[in-house]
Amino acid sequence: MKKMSYPELVAVIDNLFNPHGKKFTSEQLDEQLISFCLNCPDPKGAMDFVLAASDDLSIEEIASGALGMPARDVSSWSKSELAEDHPLRHRRLS
Repeated sequence: MKKMSYPELVAVIDNLFNPHGKKFTSEQLDEQLISFCLNCPDPKGAMDFVLAASDDLSIEEIASGALGMPARDVSSWSKSELAEDHPLRHRRLS
């Protein structure tokens, strides 16, 4: 997983919320979500925020909201909040 620029992160959110006609598999969309979250200061919080985002938020508002969260290390989440084998616990940016 690589460090992404803000436009790349917004593009990922667009892919997740507007996947029609883009020909991504569900696995590719999952990987994009994980990549996006790993680029956020609170990866688990970002995932929760993105998955719960309401339809009235713009793509940019969703990206900015997740990126604007306070930093929190994934290891601070309990196993009941984030499974021990969840990709966010084990993957890192290169």
